[in-house]
Amino acid sequence: MTRKHDLPKREILRGDKLFHELFESGQFKRGKCFNVVWRAAERRRVAFATARRIKSAVTRNSIKRRLREAYRLEKHEFTGGAEVVFIGSEKVIEASFAALRADMRRLGKIIPKKSVQR
Repeated sequence: MTRKHDLPKREILRGDKLFHELFESGQFKRGKCFNVVWRAAERRRVAFATARRIKSAVTRNSIKRRLREAYRLEKHEFTGGAEVVFIGSEKVIEASFAALRADMRRLGKIIPKKSVQR
């Protein structure tokens, strides 16, 4: 049985080297509730981050959880291969979940739809 709204571990972007490369060569887009950095890749992988200037670890984790859930529900908008980092701010906590999902849909349409070989 396949689940439509899952987020398997193979889709999670991990590794300091990959993050560094992504921030060096990726494209940046500012959203209403969060920012996104991406680059075209062979397969889709995502990560969720926050700034350390958000002092409370509880708040940082809550931001990442909300972003992860919004992505999980809207990941059908991200059809192509891309490595993507969603960077949350305090606005993620203040925004309604519907606004988060709308922002996720909007940014999903910007990120490339076709895979590339690296």
